[in-house]
Amino acid sequence: MRKEKPTAEEIVEKAKRIRLHEKGTAYGKKDGKGAKFTPADTSHIKTLDEFEEGQVIGVLENEFEGDETGLPVGKHNMYLANVGGDWHVYAESGGSIVAEAVRVDVEYHKVGDRKSTKPTFNPHGWCFCVCV
Repeated sequence: MRKEKPTAEEIVEKAKRIRLHEKGTAYGKKDGKGAKFTPADTSHIKTLDEFEEGQVIGVLENEFEGDETGLPVGKHNMYLANVGGDWHVYAESGGSIVAEAVRVDVEYHKVGDRKSTKPTFNPHGWCFCVCV
């Protein structure tokens, strides 16, 4: 767990080192416009502590704004971190944190109990559900 939210610079640096899992890409549509989430390969992360410190979990490309967050249209690095005991997801684009998720739900599973699944799109309040 970390004490402070990440900086945009931290997210940018970590995003430079990720590999995307193209076969795991998920697509969504709302009001005739599209969204695409491509998850990052997180297989190099071995502990919960590493996730809590913060990781880029994928890249979101959206053609419509966030319903509740005001997330702008564009391409965003999505960063998951546990800040002060609460999980957060931040969207970084162009060297700035442009939005933060309103809700982040994290479910814990023992290794091997749950297999990674492709992200799914939910148009209500719109979000992608991601298994890392």
